Amino acid sequence: MFYGPLYHYVIALLGFPLGLAPAFKLITVLSAASLPFCLYYLARKFKFSSSESAVIAFLTMLPIAGLNLACGGTFFSLFIVGLGTNALALPLFLIYIGKLKEEVDRIKEGKAADFTPAGYIFLTILAVAIALSQFVVTFATIMAAAIIILNSFSKPIYLFAAKHAAIVFLICSFFYLPIAAYSKYIEDAGTILSMGFFLTIPMLLLILLGGVASILDKDPRFDRTFFMLIAFFSVALFLDFGQVGLPMHAYRFVIFFLLFAMMLPVKLVINNLGNWKIKGVLLFCFIFLLGWQFKVLLLQNPRTEINYNRLFLYNTYRDAAPQYPANFNLDKLDGRVLLLDAPNRLAPRATEHLLAWKTNNYFLIGMFGDNKNSRYLYSLPAKTLGLFASPPPSNPTQQASYWWQAQNLGKLLKLFQINYILSESPIRNPRLIKRVPVRLDRPPYYLYQIGNNKSAELLAYKPYCAEDNWPALVYNWCQSPDPRLLVKAKSLPDQVAAAGDHIKIVEEKISPARFKFKVTAKQPVPILVRVSYFPGWRASVNGKPTKIYQAAPALMLIYGQGDIILEYRPTMVNYLSYLMVIIGLVFFIVDWRSKLKFFIA
Repeated sequence: MFYGPLYHYVIALLGFPLGLAPAFKLITVLSAASLPFCLYYLARKFKFSSSESAVIAFLTMLPIAGLNLACGGTFFSLFIVGLGTNALALPLFLIYIGKLKEEVDRIKEGKAADFTPAGYIFLTILAVAIALSQFVVTFATIMAAAIIILNSFSKPIYLFAAKHAAIVFLICSFFYLPIAAYSKYIEDAGTILSMGFFLTIPMLLLILLGGVASILDKDPRFDRTFFMLIAFFSVALFLDFGQVGLPMHAYRFVIFFLLFAMMLPVKLVINNLGNWKIKGVLLFCFIFLLGWQFKVLLLQNPRTEINYNRLFLYNTYRDAAPQYPANFNLDKLDGRVLLLDAPNRLAPRATEHLLAWKTNNYFLIGMFGDNKNSRYLYSLPAKTLGLFASPPPSNPTQQASYWWQAQNLGKLLKLFQINYILSESPIRNPRLIKRVPVRLDRPPYYLYQIGNNKSAELLAYKPYCAEDNWPALVYNWCQSPDPRLLVKAKSLPDQVAAAGDHIKIVEEKISPARFKFKVTAKQPVPILVRVSYFPGWRASVNGKPTKIYQAAPALMLIYGQGDIILEYRPTMVNYLSYLMVIIGLVFFIVDWRSKLKFFIA
C-alpha cells in the first residue's frame, strides 16, 4: 500500500517543539478521540437527528474500539499494529464526505448557485490532506465522493467536481506522479482477500434488518446516495486489486463499509412506523443482535485467521509487550546487521526498528523494504537459522543440498553487505564478538561477525548480462550458489579489476544521499554498489556522467576509475510534478478569488 507523507510531515513538524515521542502521542490521541465526534458529524450531514446521530456514532464505535481488527482505522490497528496514518486519515474522510454531502444538498435545494468560498477552501484542504495520507483512504474517498456527485444530477456540481479533482490532483502530483512513473521499481503488488471473518453474523443481520426497517418506513434520508455507498463499499471489500496492479489490501475497506452500514441499525429502534407490533419486533431484534454482538466481542472466536473478531483489550497486549533496556550496548558497526530472534507476534519488527533507532546501525529489514530486493531479504533469517543452528548432515545426498544452500546464503549475505548477525540463540561457525542485552525478558543476544564487506566492491570478473525475461532470471540467480553477478543489460564492457586495483570509500551520506569513491585502476572497472537501484541515482566519473546498471536483484553497477560520485537527485518526473503543484496552487487561488468576488458582489 502507498502511505502518503502527511502523517510524517505532521509528526516531524510537531516534533520540533514537543519532541518526537510526544508528537506521536498527541496525534494518536487526537486521531482516536476525534472519531466519535466525526462520526456524529457525518450522520448529521446525512440528515439524521441529533439523537439518531449519537446512536449511529455509538454503534460505529463498537467495531472501531471493540473488534480485534488490524484493517486500519480501528483502535487495535492504531495501538497494537501502529497504523497511525490510517487513524489520522479516517477522521479527515468523515469530515470531508459530510461536508461534501452538505454542500451538494444545499445546492440541490436551490439555496445557492455555487459553493461558498470558505466551503471551497475547506473541501480543498481536506481533499489534499486525504490524498497525502493513505492510498486506501484516498481510494475510498474518491468512491464515496463520486457517488454523491453523480447522484446530484446537477451541472454546476459536476463542473465544480471536475475543477476540484483537477486542483487536488495537481497539488498532490509531487507524490502521485513519481509513484505512477516509478511503481515498477517497488515490490510486486499483493492483496489479502480473506474477508468473511471481518464482518460478524450479528452485525450483518443488524445491517440487513435495518435496511428492511428503512424500506418499510420509507425514510427519505436513505436516498439513492446512501444505498449506492453501501453497495459500492460492499463490493470493494471483495475486489482483488492485484488484478490491476494496485498493492492494496482489500480488507482495509471494511471500516468504511461499516461506517455507512451502521446508519441502518438505527432504524430498528428509531423509525416512523405506525404499527406498534412491527416496532416491537424490530426493537427486540435490535436488543438481541446487539447482545449477540457483545458476546462475539467478549468471547474468543474459534476462527483462526489473522483477526479473531473478539474484544480489543489493551491491557492484554500491553502486558505482553516486550521490555527493553534503557540503552543498548551496541556500538556503530560497519555494514549491516541481521537480527535472528523469535519476534513478537503483535509487533514482528519492533525490536529491529528500536535497535536501529537507538544504536544508529543499519539493520537489514527496512533498509531495502518495498523494493525489488525485499522478497529475497525477508527469507534470509529463516535460511540463516536453518544452516547455522544445526550441524551439517552426514548423508552424502543431503550434503550436496547443504552445500548448495550454504553457498547461496553466503552469496546473498555478501551481496547485501551483512557483516554481523545478532542472534537470540548461539549459532555455529561465526566469530562471537560479545553478548548484547536486547530484551529484559530474555538472556543477552549473541553478536557475531561474518564478514567485512564494504558498500562498494571492485569485480575481478565480467558479470552476466541479460534483459529478456529479467524477473525470472533474477529469481533463479538469487536461488543459485553462483557468485557471479547478474546485470540488466544487452552487453557490458570486457574490462575487469586486476589484482593491484583497489577502491577507497571517501564519503557515505544518507541525507542528502551521496557516495564518493576513489578507484585506483589502469582502466575503468566494474564496481558493485550495495545500494538499492532507483532512477533518481546519478553517477559521475571524474566529473563526467556515467551509466548506472541494475544488478540483480535491484542493486547498482557502474564502470569507472578515479573519482566516482553517486548522488540521489530529483528526476525530470519530479521536476514536472513540482511544476504541476505550482499550476494547481495558481488555479486554486484564481478560482477561489473568482468565487470570493461573486459572493462579495
